[in-house]
Amino acid sequence: SKIESSSFIAPPILNHFPAATSSARIAISGVASKDQKISLYINNNLIDEIKTEEDGSFSFESTLKSGENIIKAKAIVQDRESGFSEPLNVIFKSAPPSLNIKVPIDGQSFGSDQNIADVQGATDQDVKITINGFWAITDSDGSFSYRLPLQNGENKINVTATDIAGNKTEKEIRINYSQ
Repeated sequence: SKIESSSFIAPPILNHFPAATSSARIAISGVASKDQKISLYINNNLIDEIKTEEDGSFSFESTLKSGENIIKAKAIVQDRESGFSEPLNVIFKSAPPSLNIKVPIDGQSFGSDQNIADVQGATDQDVKITINGFWAITDSDGSFSYRLPLQNGENKINVTATDIAGNKTEKEIRINYSQ
């Protein structure tokens, strides 16, 4: 009787990359054994197949869909395949975050009794806000606030919202303070 080959095929190892990206095109690389075929899956759909290089390395160019992408791979030798690699999750987000400055309003004037402006506004969830380069406190729903000491005369207030993929939205308002 023919002895079945039951040698284990190790799953490929995918190289890590950032958890979020603002680009739809992504290079997915990794390592397996030489003379293997690697199957690439994104969100459980077979996307592509490629042969490993002499050193066992492989690289795919692929396109992500908006939102969460779960990337996995299998190694195939003849008609046998490995289990899935450890999955990699990447979020593709190309739209810049929303940014709404509620107070103060552009051009607002402050008198001597009010030398601090309470800057308040709203953005999307998981967005970082800086005001003139300082981190603002952002709630889980995206609302933010920052107490900004005012200088005499015109004060520029630069608000920057940055999401996990590095997309940015910037707004600037000017207010006046007279001591």
